[in-house]
Amino acid sequence: MRGERDVSQWTWSRDQNDYYTSHWNQNLNQWETVWKQDVDSNIAPPDIDLRNLPAESEVDSSIVKAGVIYQELDEFQKTALAEHLEEVRAQRTSWTASTSEYPYCIERDEKVYHPLNDSQEMRVLELFAGRKENAICCKLHVCSVGFKYPSTPKPISADIPRDSLEGITFTPHTRHAVSYTAGQPVWYTALSYVWGDPAFIRPMICNGKPFKTTKNLDLALRYLRRTDTAVLLWIDQICINQDDPKEKTQQVILMSKIYQRAWSTVVWLGKEANNSNGALETISTIAGALQYYTDERAPDLEDFERMALPAPESAKWFELSDFLSRPWFQRVWVIQEIVLSHNIHFMCGEKCIPWSDVELFIICMEKHDLIRYLNSSMATQRQVSQSACRHIYEIYKLKSYNDPFLSQSTLLSLLVEGRGAQATDLRDKVFAVMGMSSTIINPDYSKGVFDVYAEAAQPTLSSNNLISMLCCVDHAHPAADHPSWIPDWGIPRQTTSLGYLGRMHGVYKAAEDTKLQSKTKPGGSSLAVVGMLFDTISNISALADSFLQDLSNNKSPTSEFVTRSMHLAMKHCQPYPSKSGLFDAFWRTLVAGKDETGSTKAPSDFAAIFALLIDSATGSSPSMPDQPNPKRKLTLENLKFRRPSHTYRQMQVAFEAAVKGRRFGTTSKRYMGLLPRGTKLGDEICIFSGGYIPFVIRRQATSSSYQLIGECYVNGIMNGEAMQMANLKMQDIELV
Repeated sequence: MRGERDVSQWTWSRDQNDYYTSHWNQNLNQWETVWKQDVDSNIAPPDIDLRNLPAESEVDSSIVKAGVIYQELDEFQKTALAEHLEEVRAQRTSWTASTSEYPYCIERDEKVYHPLNDSQEMRVLELFAGRKENAICCKLHVCSVGFKYPSTPKPISADIPRDSLEGITFTPHTRHAVSYTAGQPVWYTALSYVWGDPAFIRPMICNGKPFKTTKNLDLALRYLRRTDTAVLLWIDQICINQDDPKEKTQQVILMSKIYQRAWSTVVWLGKEANNSNGALETISTIAGALQYYTDERAPDLEDFERMALPAPESAKWFELSDFLSRPWFQRVWVIQEIVLSHNIHFMCGEKCIPWSDVELFIICMEKHDLIRYLNSSMATQRQVSQSACRHIYEIYKLKSYNDPFLSQSTLLSLLVEGRGAQATDLRDKVFAVMGMSSTIINPDYSKGVFDVYAEAAQPTLSSNNLISMLCCVDHAHPAADHPSWIPDWGIPRQTTSLGYLGRMHGVYKAAEDTKLQSKTKPGGSSLAVVGMLFDTISNISALADSFLQDLSNNKSPTSEFVTRSMHLAMKHCQPYPSKSGLFDAFWRTLVAGKDETGSTKAPSDFAAIFALLIDSATGSSPSMPDQPNPKRKLTLENLKFRRPSHTYRQMQVAFEAAVKGRRFGTTSKRYMGLLPRGTKLGDEICIFSGGYIPFVIRRQATSSSYQLIGECYVNGIMNGEAMQMANLKMQDIELV
């Protein structure tokens, strides 16, 4: 239940506002003169017309207003909060009757910030009411997020018999901070946004003193501000003293709690541009149109109009692509901010939609293979928008887990999720996600980037996830100044991992049921793993294009990559050493033995389509000596029909996931495979104990150690065949 507080409980509002109004008025004329000078001198850039902004935004209902109760506490919650306050009161000798008269402390000296008293304290920003063209005025209140409601045996419903709930406890959600001076809850809205240009150039008043913010935050505050009442917000740029490294470190640790305790979260995406309002409407349209569409295949093109979906050539797909290319969708911090938040609204200009619409839209785009329709005149923007869709989809999956499960998420899985996201400071690739894991690393910004990555790797070394971490190594060339076996989270992955989820899916089992044996050497820079040296790389292809094209286009670079790989296989891999024939080994290698989901072995239906595409590219049939004749005639024209088209699309997705960013190669023992882009002739293929996928490693010229180049697929050894070869032995392999 929500309602206005009894005015008698909020006498602080008159007293404090009198103080701030007096203090503010003393500086108002001088400050507004400075403000006008700033605008005239283009410190406030002319691209934002402050005089013509809309009066109110649609998001107002989700922003916490000062003086409003957002949650009626029951007796259990009131008692728990009162006991917590008494405990704090006993610990704090500074608690006096004079300060408890006011819900928040008034800072009356010349400092904007005062040191926070303990590790659970944070600040809430009260943004005063005003029109959008007025100077921004606000004040900070110190609160704590250290309080959490305990569990209770109380039933969630009076209709449930108590006998049936014996031994079951319930934990009420804690959706507020606590003011220790007021002795009451403080509800607030957290802001998720992009700093943009980091220059602090936009003037405002904070705690009665001159203050400056970034351009993007200044605009956000103007859209978030109400004309009738103050609102309570948490915004990192203002609520954290950016000039105090120690405080910044402590607040980064606290950030997961800050978003969990927030009553609501607003995502600020920037001002309206390039018909972003239309893009938001399209998001809601697609979500509604496909909400009950059960077929996992993409709708047929002729069904788009019937289902009210934008036509494939519609400008709406270009608008969506542009909208999803906004910087917010690439930020690494948004993972934590969305996963941990409640009551989320996306705000672009004055247009606003709830997270539920965005969530359903992303599910539909991913589930029904509509991401491919995101268009742009620039290939890079199309790739960025498609990546943004997949990024938000992974966030949705994280958010769909319940809290107990989420608290057990491994740091490695979160680092993988955030790898493609952007961070101004590359150390934030770790610091931005660790709050959702059981592993906490001190966010010390004085450490080097790879020192942080090495520290993040430590929990994995003593777990069963070591092979999964090694699968995350994806570099063109091993760096000379840090271990090759530690993933560089600062560089976006250029490939889709073949083995990161290998243990879970069980598609590969290269080392059979052997047990992982590994240890780090003193200093932590080298890793010794028991493994088997299987073979040496003897031939490699050119790198597969990062922008793969339709395989049915037999004149494309993608088709040329396939035909050249086929010629390598025919020249160096006959007869093929495994039980499968050359053609079977070849087409399975091009999809890394997996279907489009990456979690199941490739279906035999792919073989006929590969045969058709190879024959079309070479102009001969059959193109390979043991290529089987199809039972029914299949042509490129047939691929347009529903069933062949669906199978072809699945194969294309599997092919792109396997080949993109990799090389085709052969070994001295006539095996073929997909290799990391940094592979060189003479590199070796090894299988680590307990591993489900092989790796390419490179022997050091001056020692017996190796550098890790990356994971690979080698047809004929992915199911433990190498473990049965008598001439191969396990040995210690030192990675540096």
